[in-house]
Amino acid sequence: HVLQPGDHLLIMTDGVTEARNAAGEMFGSERVLTTLREGQPAHSPFARLYVAVESFIADRRQQDDISLLCVPCDGSIAAPSEPADAADTAPVAEVAVSEDRGWTLNYRFEADTIQRLDPVPLILNQIRDLLGTEPDAHLFTILSELYNNAVDHGLLGLDSAQKGNADGFASYLLEREARLETLQTGQIAIDVSARPDANGQVRLRIVVTDSGQGFDYAETRQRLMRNAETALSGRGLLLVERLSESFVVHPPGNRVEAVYAV
Repeated sequence: HVLQPGDHLLIMTDGVTEARNAAGEMFGSERVLTTLREGQPAHSPFARLYVAVESFIADRRQQDDISLLCVPCDGSIAAPSEPADAADTAPVAEVAVSEDRGWTLNYRFEADTIQRLDPVPLILNQIRDLLGTEPDAHLFTILSELYNNAVDHGLLGLDSAQKGNADGFASYLLEREARLETLQTGQIAIDVSARPDANGQVRLRIVVTDSGQGFDYAETRQRLMRNAETALSGRGLLLVERLSESFVVHPPGNRVEAVYAV
């Protein structure tokens, strides 16, 4: 099959087809095809399949990773006719290393960069180089949740309550795509610092600040704790809080700080 404009190329691990529900039944290839054929046309193939798998497995822990990538064949990924100047497109980053083997990473991402770049892998690579060891999955989770919270709620103004069911989740993803595509202004700063203690234990202080209006985390946290068993959204920051040694949302709610021992 030759890909045509308007097609979508879906790439996934076998964790998608081998995902199991509470009864031990696998999602399977046939269910993948049915979801893509019969899903709502207004929803992207990624959103349809993502929501279908999430609904199928519910909260059941999986034995394998579930990875899904959707590439739209709309010309947006074609090589530019003239290479862009790296100085014009690269995010602003600063690195400083101190005499006590500590270091700091400071990133500033503007709207145009936020539209086209997920900076978390880039930051993790630099952390790995500075630590001399591979960061664990918990650090990836912390960085991803804090960054995506800043994008989705700080800059795009999305409401997590919309993700209360499968249809709502798909609508949320579509709205996210639309708002991100038209994002004109906004900034996110990510600052990571490391300091070893007397025993050589390194702690990372991660601060994510967005230019949005912020939110009342104390009220949000109380609501999430009351509905912890049934809530389908808004649990990301609670997870970060559990994984971190300390976690603070500074008023007015657009600056979040987490400390994590590596």
